[in-house]
This record gives sequence, structure tokens and C-alpha cells, in this order.
Amino acid sequence: MSTKNDDDDDDDDVLCGPGPLLVQSSSRLIQQFFAILVKRCYYVRRNWKGLFSQILLPALFVCVAMTVALTAPQVNQSSVTFYFFILSSLLLVLS
Repeated sequence: MSTKNDDDDDDDDVLCGPGPLLVQSSSRLIQQFFAILVKRCYYVRRNWKGLFSQILLPALFVCVAMTVALTAPQVNQSSVTFYFFILSSLLLVLS
């Protein structure tokens, strides 16, 4: 006489399956790739704020930073040396 129910045996059979299927061919790989893209499109349609905050907003910040960097006046070597001299003398005075 067994202490397990017949229902428990059925559950064990389900849990001990072969596992996930491995990709066998390139057509299966392409099919899975497009399925992931479709899934992502459905997700973006439901959650457009996520798309905005994860992709569009950082791209906007990069564009603004590049515009500022390209339009900033060029710094020549003499002005850098002058500012370094001023900052080092301030640090000596304050210490």
C-alpha cells in the first residue's frame, strides 16, 4: 500500500518533462526572433512611458550634450595653463 495518491504521480510526470526545446534550425531561430519582436511591440503599445523613459529620453539627453559640446568655444592651451595656475595658487593659500 502506497502513501501517495494517484494525483501526485501525475504531477511528478509533468514536472519531470524533457525541458525546453533546443533550437534545431535557422528557421526556428528566425521564428523565435520575430516572436520576441512581436512580444516587445505589444509591451511597448501598453507601456509607452517605459519606451519614452528608457530609449527616447536618454537619446534626447545625448543629442543635447553633443550639441552643447560642439557649440562650446574652443579652449586653447594658454588659458588652461592660466586656470591651472590660479587654482593651484588658491589651494596653496587655503591650506
